[in-house]
Amino acid sequence: MSNNLMPKEKIIYYPNGAMKEKKHLVEEKLDGDYTTYFPGGQIMAQLLFSRGKRNGPAVSYFVNGQIREKCHFTNDKIDGPYIAYYENGQIREEEHYQNGKLHGPYRRYFKTGELREKEFFQNGKYEGEYVCFYKSGQIKEKGFFKNDKRQGDYIAYYKNGRIKEQAVYKNGNLTGKFLTFNEDGSQADKDGSDEDGSARTWDEKDVADLLHDLSHFDKKKK
Repeated sequence: MSNNLMPKEKIIYYPNGAMKEKKHLVEEKLDGDYTTYFPGGQIMAQLLFSRGKRNGPAVSYFVNGQIREKCHFTNDKIDGPYIAYYENGQIREEEHYQNGKLHGPYRRYFKTGELREKEFFQNGKYEGEYVCFYKSGQIKEKGFFKNDKRQGDYIAYYKNGRIKEQAVYKNGNLTGKFLTFNEDGSQADKDGSDEDGSARTWDEKDVADLLHDLSHFDKKKK
């Protein structure tokens, strides 16, 4: 085997002398185990590389040792289940990816374990019913998407169970008015002409911190 193909271990240190990164390179590309550390020595993240691409399990941690996120990469794309946790060990989010795109059920939870949101994705797009909940378990809002566009009834509620907002969509377009109501049940004075029916903004940082935290790893060649 050529010496160029032999894995070379490289270690980077913090100014205080503690280990910051430990990685392996083949022909200046990340290949094999990659581990990062907090300044205090605790493991921050562990993952595997193959020829410069993330391949295999990836796990990140809080400084207290609790798992923060875990997932699997195939050819540098997240693939399969993704689970994120709160620092207290409770599950924060559960998702499923296919070839780097959200595909399947999505669940988000409150820090105390109650279900906060449930949705479904197909090839990275909203599809089907979504429901958001208050911590009490009461429905906060619900609606439907078809191919990433709102479809059918949308309704939102106050904590007291009264309707807060109500609308009907067809192919992402509002049909009629977007109605809003006061907490006492009386109708508020608002026209719905400014509602375009597009999918709610998905904050990728909320959903995939690990992707952001690890996306730069394959760029570290020196």
